[in-house]
Amino acid sequence: MLLPIGGGLILEGQPSISRSPAQAYEAGVKAESAGKLDEAVGAYTEVIRENPKSSGALRRRGAIYLKKGEARLAAQDLESALQLAMSDPETWKLLGDARLALKEYREAQAAYERALQGQLETASVYRGLADSYAGAGDKEKALKAYADCIRMRLDNPQSYLARGRYYEKLGRHLDAIEDFSQAVQFQPDMAEGFFRRGYNYGQLAKFDLAERDISIALKLRPDAQWPQRAEALLFHGAALEVLGKETEALANYTAALSTDPKLVRAYLARSNLLVKQGKPEEALADRQMAVTLDPNNPVVYLARGGSFHELGRHDEGLADRSKAIQLAPANALTWYSRGSSYFLLKRYELAKLDLEQAKRLDPGNAEYAGVLEKTLAAMKEQDLERGAALAKAKSGVAPPEQPGATHEAAAAAPKAMEGSTKSAAKPATTNEPEVARGPMPPTPKSEPAAPKPPPIPAPPSAAAKSEPATPTAARGKTADGYHMAGRAFLEQGKFEAAIAELDRAVELNPKLALAWNARGYAKMRLGRYMDAVMDFDKALQLNPSYANAKQNKEAAFRMLNPKL
Repeated sequence: MLLPIGGGLILEGQPSISRSPAQAYEAGVKAESAGKLDEAVGAYTEVIRENPKSSGALRRRGAIYLKKGEARLAAQDLESALQLAMSDPETWKLLGDARLALKEYREAQAAYERALQGQLETASVYRGLADSYAGAGDKEKALKAYADCIRMRLDNPQSYLARGRYYEKLGRHLDAIEDFSQAVQFQPDMAEGFFRRGYNYGQLAKFDLAERDISIALKLRPDAQWPQRAEALLFHGAALEVLGKETEALANYTAALSTDPKLVRAYLARSNLLVKQGKPEEALADRQMAVTLDPNNPVVYLARGGSFHELGRHDEGLADRSKAIQLAPANALTWYSRGSSYFLLKRYELAKLDLEQAKRLDPGNAEYAGVLEKTLAAMKEQDLERGAALAKAKSGVAPPEQPGATHEAAAAAPKAMEGSTKSAAKPATTNEPEVARGPMPPTPKSEPAAPKPPPIPAPPSAAAKSEPATPTAARGKTADGYHMAGRAFLEQGKFEAAIAELDRAVELNPKLALAWNARGYAKMRLGRYMDAVMDFDKALQLNPSYANAKQNKEAAFRMLNPKL
């Protein structure tokens, strides 16, 4: 719509051509103060169009882009502003925030350092610097910067929250709990502080305290808009399940899915509980949904395959286990799972091939070796029966009918079809992927197992990695290279050498769950059981459905507490 202004015409909703850059800047500040961010961006854009050297307009527009989650645009504006006003520490701080949001950690560190050089020594600058060091894997520098952040203001709950989260990532759960306790002391309505403290209590197997804290968090933030509500409900359900309150646990899993219908871990957690409750059809429905949502995750196929086998749909179960192998061919557990299925179906030749491959990938796993031994014994017995049948046939006696695959075979077989959570007597090695054993062990962010489930683990799942032939062949400057070299040393029984390689792997990539588990195993073999437990905790935090890490952790606990 055209409106007459003075002697000319302008479009309605557009700034007047007669407005000066100063007036536009003032209008932008006013709109920004009122929370009208898009209007403010328009006003600052008008200023920049008329005066490209307005560092103030560039800085303010960059800050708004940052608030809106448009970090790349923010960084561009802030870089331009610094070309005009290189010594402005506030702009350097904002640029650090933008680079941190983009996960450009080294660039973020440089920006925060420039802000500090400009005498902008605030808790928020130190917190950003600490986060950037943490993201880059500089543990000592990160902890020092978090300490400086807290020193700037001892009663700032956000500073304790930030350091607590970092301690959590490092597997230092007692330190994390202490910081989260300080955070909620200074801010009693901080839902995230209670949630994170509850999670860390769960890591220490203090499930009653975990349930208490997460319950407080959920009461503080009953709204679906809380970004962490779905995961809080999932963890709360996991703690309740461990405590034997299955009805309440099921309600929490369902509420988590109502809040976030795409939360795959919640479908798997609920399905495992449904299996325990004798509801295989409902469990299958949840696992079907998990496959739909995460079709490239081997965990979901092992889980659904278990349901198919439980319902007697063995061809579909084997197809799912084959799909898991296709997705993670270097993972021993995928081969073991299909081999165990073949064993239960009395298809011993195929079982032998799969179990031998599992043993090659994980030569120290006592359970795999045990099932392979049973398979070979069954094959020998089967050959004897066939020989006897042939002798009878030659004598004119018809051989007895060969029985098909029945559930009676399960009595002598490993519990790989569904629901087994019993650990092997000897701890497994670390070549397994983040896939669940038989099909999915109960985990919190995975589903807690019964009767002695692991602590509540954290999200996410790491991708399967290939195994190296030798340390020198796999060694490289990447985290994966160090990880594979460490695993090669494990296979040779050189545990100290393995730890040295794996230290570098987790330093370069703190999210590599396989490396944390492998290092924990090496420490366990050296008798450093508590250190091993901490590494297994970290692996489970990164990949809640990492069955081998869970098994190793349980073994380490047994070493620490022989009476358990």
